[in-house]
Amino acid sequence: MFQNIQDTLQHFKKLKVLVLGDAMIDTYIKGEVLRKSPEAPVPILSNVQSEKRLGGAANVAQNLRNFEVETSISCIIGNDDNGRLLNQMLVDIEVNCSGLIVDNSRPTTNKTRFLKGTEHLLRVDEESQLEISETDENKVLESVRSLIKDLDLVIFQDYDKGVLSKSLIKEVIKLCEEHAVHIAVDPKKDHFWNYHNVSLFKPNLREVTEALNRKIDPTSPVDLKNVHADLQNELNYQTLLLTLSEYGVFIANKNDSILLPATERRVIDVSGAGDAVVTIASLGTVLGLGLQEIAHLANIVGGQACEVSGVMPINPQKFIAECLQVSA
Repeated sequence: MFQNIQDTLQHFKKLKVLVLGDAMIDTYIKGEVLRKSPEAPVPILSNVQSEKRLGGAANVAQNLRNFEVETSISCIIGNDDNGRLLNQMLVDIEVNCSGLIVDNSRPTTNKTRFLKGTEHLLRVDEESQLEISETDENKVLESVRSLIKDLDLVIFQDYDKGVLSKSLIKEVIKLCEEHAVHIAVDPKKDHFWNYHNVSLFKPNLREVTEALNRKIDPTSPVDLKNVHADLQNELNYQTLLLTLSEYGVFIANKNDSILLPATERRVIDVSGAGDAVVTIASLGTVLGLGLQEIAHLANIVGGQACEVSGVMPINPQKFIAECLQVSA
């Protein structure tokens, strides 16, 4: 299946991709819990270490750069320390940040997780979920217009943090259609039904369950084909990649569908798995890989993301090694 995986990755390097959506910082504060607080029935975290990582759309951009894909990003950040850090971290890995728009009225989204080892104790979110202003929307749209003629792919990375409005989604899709640019979408609840005519639509099981308001059997090919029919009828995408957590992935287009079970993993943390999957699957879609190969690659990269604590970018060497092991 993957004898040519290294050739495929060489082709990745020739692509030009824009990541559009909600970028954020993921902060991890890790320590030991040796006792409980005398002031309240809560643990005391001591001997702490703090680490900041790229998250959301910024993590997808980092994934792309790890495969040496020419990458740009367009999103809104705040005029704050986290915004400046996010910008610098992206510049350091050679992401084109001309589309980073600073809004003095909004904070840079920052998710702070407090952990004892790999056990999550608490998460604190600093963010605004209000839709961006018309002025900011026009700035984002202008950044897309300035890049679109050279792009192979636009990835919408939607976390419902306000960057992707209904009107912005519509205008960017229109631009992509005019310039024959592929579109991949990692949707969330607020604008789930606004992504029409895209190349790749990649929701997860929970998102689809909420959108269709019905129970879905992730082990039933018949049930999943019905889900695909309902979604495709409304959204008219080319390919659906539905991630099913421990049940694997379901991929479908107008002609075929595949339910691929997950391989057994020691799951530590599912954070970042969706970012990894949309990275690989969207690149594979642009290159015209078959459904089965995209499904296998998505299963591998998503599974590997779940084996580490917190949001971590794709490790290309580890990814290649498992692909070659599967094909041996």
